[in-house]
Amino acid sequence: MLRLLPATLGLVCLACLAVGASVTPQKRPLDHDAYARWSTIEAPRLSSGGHWVLYGLEPGDSGDGSLEVHAVTGEAQHSIDRGTGGRISWDERWVVCKVPPPRAERHAAELEDKQEDEAPKAGLALLNLETGQVEAIEQVKSFALPEKDGRFVAWLQEKPLEEDKDEGAEEEG
Repeated sequence: MLRLLPATLGLVCLACLAVGASVTPQKRPLDHDAYARWSTIEAPRLSSGGHWVLYGLEPGDSGDGSLEVHAVTGEAQHSIDRGTGGRISWDERWVVCKVPPPRAERHAAELEDKQEDEAPKAGLALLNLETGQVEAIEQVKSFALPEKDGRFVAWLQEKPLEEDKDEGAEEEG
């Protein structure tokens, strides 16, 4: 009787495993549509003191991405829609990034064959990591941060659009 007990228990376990395996749902195979739904992490950076990490999050479905900023310790996190090329200041108080126009606007400008000076321009976002407030600056070509000083940011402004010049002339006259 004792000799049959281990064999019986083994058969019962095998039967349970077989029934459990047939009840679990079948996984769907991955296809190209699944890849389009995935987001890609781009250009991860760690701050100079190691307290903040930032990265670009680009959706696979050709939508607009974002710049994600997370505290390494703690719960603080920030997101800047369409932010690219982010940099953290040396003193870890600011994040600076370019903000291109929405993808739909850029695509529409391409379809209309607009010249470069008529196309929508990128801007700049300044994120204060202490308060979470974002300041936006329009029509910025590029920016730079000093290597070992967090008090300054320099940016190169785009030339004003022709319609901006016309509006300025109307206000003066």
